Amino acid sequence: MMSQVTDIVAVIFDFDDTLLPDSTTMLLKSHGIDTDDFLGKQARELILQGYDPPAAYLNLMLKNVGEGKPLGLLTNQRLIDFGSSLDSSFHQGLPQFFDDTR
Repeated sequence: MMSQVTDIVAVIFDFDDTLLPDSTTMLLKSHGIDTDDFLGKQARELILQGYDPPAAYLNLMLKNVGEGKPLGLLTNQRLIDFGSSLDSSFHQGLPQFFDDTR
């Protein structure tokens, strides 16, 4: 079977600082979380216990999601809204790069 050629490119934003610097810290700060404590103390403690750094951060983020917790009910829509607020924070050359790939 022959594969179909398409001109569609998907770009997925995944909080790894590819598109803009330190989006994770921006998300935490936007919810009033002390990032020095979160990243410097809490995450460091998990890393010293053997956690891989990204797993430590994600574990802590999940512990802060939920009703009455700092990140609240972190829905897809709330993440979309947060992402929309970052439009002026892209690395140099973005989002023009996406227009150029067309």
